[in-house]
Amino acid sequence: AKRLQGNILPDKSVLDNYFGANNYFVTYRPRDIVGGDFYWFAGLEDKCVLVVADGTGHGVPGAFLTMIGYLLLNQIV
Repeated sequence: AKRLQGNILPDKSVLDNYFGANNYFVTYRPRDIVGGDFYWFAGLEDKCVLVVADGTGHGVPGAFLTMIGYLLLNQIV
């Protein structure tokens, strides 16, 4: 579950390409190793969408909500 959740977080290279290598920082400190906290990013031409989310629950149930939130954000945007 931790590996799956880690793979959905935006890759550093995507953020570097959009903002520049030294023009941003990310602090990601979830309460549990696997949980419902995540961030999501999409660059759209001259705009960007950044989401910081806290899904209800921690542990495996929170991780499932993270996956659902991630998939829905991809479909919506």
